[in-house]
Amino acid sequence: MKAYAIVIREHEISEGGYKKLCESSENVQNKFEIKRYDAIAPDLVPELFRIFNLRWTWPDTGGRHDKETNLKMHAYGGPPLRRYACALSHFLLWKKCIDTNEPILVLEHDAIFINRFDPQYVIDSDYQMIGINDPRKATRLDQKF
Repeated sequence: MKAYAIVIREHEISEGGYKKLCESSENVQNKFEIKRYDAIAPDLVPELFRIFNLRWTWPDTGGRHDKETNLKMHAYGGPPLRRYACALSHFLLWKKCIDTNEPILVLEHDAIFINRFDPQYVIDSDYQMIGINDPRKATRLDQKF
């Protein structure tokens, strides 16, 4: 399994987070290398949306309920182009996974490993996508769910 961390180039916090992520992976003795994946820059968003025929359907402000998926969709913070660039970074890694027909572990620059991760669990599963994070104190409403 290949592992990639999305890193904002020349961004001190992102670069530092990536370094800590790699150190944490080494500390738990993971058997894979985490490759750096430079995040898509916001100025590339319009062109990439055009090339891949994409459009943003998540709310930019407020929220709404999507009846088809039964999801409550709430706007993310930050400037829209930065949110779209983040989504494109993930999209392009998922596309790489499909194009190469290989499993890929997609990590954020601020992820930290607290236990060894066995990629074989994912490879042997019937799932097409899984989350490996522990949401406690890391996600909105973590205590509720």
